[in-house]
Amino acid sequence: MIRFAWKSLWLEKTRLALSTGGIALAILVILLIEGVFAGVEEQATAYIDKGKADLFVMQEGVANLHMASSFLPPAIENGINDIEGVKKAVGITYSNTTAEIGGNRIFSYVIGFDPQETIGGPWKKVKGTQDISPDEVVLDKIIAAQNGVGLGDEIKVMGRSFKIAGLSQDTFSIVSSITFLRKATVAELNQRPNSINYVLVETEAGSDPRSVARRIEKRFKVNAMTQEEFSQSDRLMIRKMGIDIILAMSFISLVIGLAVIGMTLYTATLDRFRDYGVLKAVGASRFQLYTTVAVQSLVTALLGFVAGLLLAYLSKFAVTAIFPELLIVLPIRAVIEAFVAILIISVLATIIPVRLIEAVDPMVVFEGA
Repeated sequence: MIRFAWKSLWLEKTRLALSTGGIALAILVILLIEGVFAGVEEQATAYIDKGKADLFVMQEGVANLHMASSFLPPAIENGINDIEGVKKAVGITYSNTTAEIGGNRIFSYVIGFDPQETIGGPWKKVKGTQDISPDEVVLDKIIAAQNGVGLGDEIKVMGRSFKIAGLSQDTFSIVSSITFLRKATVAELNQRPNSINYVLVETEAGSDPRSVARRIEKRFKVNAMTQEEFSQSDRLMIRKMGIDIILAMSFISLVIGLAVIGMTLYTATLDRFRDYGVLKAVGASRFQLYTTVAVQSLVTALLGFVAGLLLAYLSKFAVTAIFPELLIVLPIRAVIEAFVAILIISVLATIIPVRLIEAVDPMVVFEGA
């Protein structure tokens, strides 16, 4: 029966192509919308995810970088460096603010870092320099391009002018961008000279970051979170800021896409109703009917899935090339979920048609023949 199902399927190539194409387009929509949502989250937490910090230390009661205020005493930086398991602790200053760039006001997260340290600043090579003076700034290169500014131009951050000395990479998101100034400069702009807002911690090789975090919390009245915990906390905050709309769109696209796949497979099975009726008329058992229909549905579904996956990856690169500010990430989790869902639907979509076939009188199949 499997051999018959395979040959029968390939005899009608046009029908197979239409069914496969419909499923492929549904998979493409599902993965692209999921990819946009995952990309927004990845961009928004890039500072946390891609830096070298294993731990983030902040004011007690604070658990976020986005839309949060944390203030720590300057002496805590040296104190954390003395904790067992800490390789390096570096303080940064931080502000949620706007930057005036090329006449436009852009919301930005401003990070104050020490250019001599290996953590806290831009994590990718900067065009120009990141060894900035107190009157210089490192700006995201996409924001710079969108607003028609470049190296040597001036922008305003919190009402003060700075010259662009460097252009950073991977520091843009739909939510905001990251602008880098010197640590002391941001403290002055915050009107809190010599203060710090967060401490980034590298742990010693072999040390358990969570254990080190607990030691820091025990020694100081602060909140210490691992990179993974801090990133997840920020992602939850980002969703509360309105990105949950994209998540809702992702869910709706998944439901609609799976419905399209189910209807495509159901319709394709009904189109072969007469063929299956002939099988029953010549003595095919219920198991043989189910096997034939299931094999044809699974083959169609898998071909559509593979085609849709290829289209999604091609579209990802094409969209990124045209719109570099839009990051599309296709998580393995989303691909696996779509694959499992399509397998389940391909089986379910065969149950009703086979039951209809079972209820047909074999003689009806030959009427009008």
